[in-house]
Amino acid sequence: IVPGNHDLARGEKSSVNAIMEKYTHGCDDFLPEDRKYLTDRFGFFQRVNRLLYKEKSIWPEDLSPLHFYRCCEDYNLLYLNTAVMCGGEKDRGHLIIGAGSLYPLLEKIKKENPSAPIVVLAHHAPEYFNDHERRNTEALFRENNVRLYLCGDAHSIWFRKTNNHLEITMGCLSGNEKG
Repeated sequence: IVPGNHDLARGEKSSVNAIMEKYTHGCDDFLPEDRKYLTDRFGFFQRVNRLLYKEKSIWPEDLSPLHFYRCCEDYNLLYLNTAVMCGGEKDRGHLIIGAGSLYPLLEKIKKENPSAPIVVLAHHAPEYFNDHERRNTEALFRENNVRLYLCGDAHSIWFRKTNNHLEITMGCLSGNEKG
């Protein structure tokens, strides 16, 4: 599972807006005090995570790092917390995910399991990222072995080809879907 925008406590929009305004694009992460504020809001997600994964939780309790990976024999999983900046005045088209921190993760994947494709698990599609974050993320995915991007925020089923990978949105399936 990955965190989504309904998995966090909504606080003052002004706090998220202030963090967004001082964020430096291309840096590896948020300022430590901002990061703590942003990740502390995911208490619900952490409870669900502990219930689902009693033996060994997938996500660290403090959601650090924000994004991480797992190498499997035939593929690699890249887990993204695209909801970290949700809750401000503008979410769609303005999300910041700390895209600068993706490069070292992709480099580690290349060293550990270079020939296996990468599957990205995220809540939001890159089109919801701020332009700088989206361009950086898409360039990193294009330059690496990302082949599939699975997300769900749109609450509908659709897919599209972006660069070298297929993006599939699964959303929340309702009873009126015909299969």
